[in-house]
This record gives sequence, structure tokens and C-alpha cells, in this order.
Amino acid sequence: MALWGQSQWGATQNAGVAGGEEPWRLARGEGDAYSDLDLMIEAVPERWPELWAEGRLLAATAGEVVLHIDHQWSDMKRELWYAGILRSGLYLDLAYRRGQLPLEPGHLCVFQRPGISAPAEPAAEPATRQPDRLEDLFGLFWGGTALCAKYTLRGDLWQCLEFMASRRDMILRAWRIVHAPERVDWGWHTARKDLPAAVLDRLTRAVPHLDPVEIIEALMVTTDLMAELGPELAAARGVTHPSPEGIRQLVADAAATLKARR
Repeated sequence: MALWGQSQWGATQNAGVAGGEEPWRLARGEGDAYSDLDLMIEAVPERWPELWAEGRLLAATAGEVVLHIDHQWSDMKRELWYAGILRSGLYLDLAYRRGQLPLEPGHLCVFQRPGISAPAEPAAEPATRQPDRLEDLFGLFWGGTALCAKYTLRGDLWQCLEFMASRRDMILRAWRIVHAPERVDWGWHTARKDLPAAVLDRLTRAVPHLDPVEIIEALMVTTDLMAELGPELAAARGVTHPSPEGIRQLVADAAATLKARR
């Protein structure tokens, strides 16, 4: 929570609230290498256009960032979202919001500017852009890949099976966004028609049982596959694919740790 001690954040933030169980574990000194941090930040209205870039700067104060994710779930006039994956394994998820933050049960207030109590008034739309659907998918794929590696180490294997299903779905969806956009929201019943046979063959090795080593090996398959396909798909759509090397290293380190435990 010392992030808010940095003077550069004080000009743009009125308050910060952390949600979920992890902030309380961290505050009690009970956090571990698999902890995540979800933060909601009440913005100073007149500084709203600066906040998209600020998320990257804020994450960098917590350590080396291996992946930046700009994603948008709602009206950009009301909320901005950013996530950063750190080499330490920390997943920092930021939601910048207008108006007074709700302090709900379980939330931990980590910063509040003195005298701030009334909701902020809406201001102009921020000077930023809506992420392309393929760019958004890339961010969610690589961010979820890092989380899956962490949860495998933690032993949350059922959650990891869900992550693995979404890795496979995202590879299919990314391919369709470029090559079969009319079927982008379809399921797997036309996968043989849409995906190259070599890609489908590799995906058969990404369907693990409830076993940590099987899961991490399956995760390495989808990680390698997206690292190969992603740049080509991005180029075809005219967007950017993030460098995957930091996330690939996190997965490789997790695999080495799991195999050493056997």
C-alpha cells in the first residue's frame, strides 16, 4: 500500500480501495508468492485523461512488469481498466472510477484524500482509444496464462482446468477473428473447419487431467502456440501482439518448480 506514498499519484487520485481477501492477507503479512491485488481508484475528474498511462507507471513502482494489459469492460466515461503482471508473480488489477468509491463489506480503504466525500462530477471523455477485440483477447490470454501458472503452484487445480479451457477457446477465437469473423462467437463444432490440422493436433495435448504437472505441461502447449500464432494474427489485423517472453518464463519456472516437487 506504500504505492500511494509516491507524490506523483496524489495529483490524480482521491481515494483507493482494495477488494477481496488478498489485500487483508497482505495487510496482515500473510501474503504469498501467489497473491493478487485488485484496486479501485477514485479519480480526480480533471486528471481523467492521464490515468490510462498512469496505470503502467503505478504497476512499475511495485516491480518489473512483464505484461501490460489495457482492457475495457464498460463505459470509458465512467471507468478505465488496467492490469499488470509482475515478474514476481503479482497480478495488479486497477479500476479507475469516477464518483465516490463504495466501501463494501470486505473492502480495505488504502488511501483517501482529506475532505473528499462527495461523488466526482463527470468530465470529458478520456483521450484514449477502445482496444481492438484481438488486442483485448491477447491481453486476457497472456494475463490468464500467468494466473494459471500461479494457481497451479498454489494447488488450485479445479480453477486451473477452467483456465485451460479458456486458453483453448481463446486460441480458436483469435484465429476466427482474423480468418472466420462470421463464426467468432461459435463453439467448437466447426473447429475442424476453422483451425489448421496442425493447430488442432497440438491442442489435443492441452487437455489435462486434475494433475499439476499435466496442467503446467498443457499450459506450455497453449503458451507456445499463441506465441507462434499471435504475431501473425496481429499483423493480419494491423494490431500489436505483446511480447510473450516474460510470461513464457513464468510458465517455464512454474514447470521446473512442480517437477522438482515430484
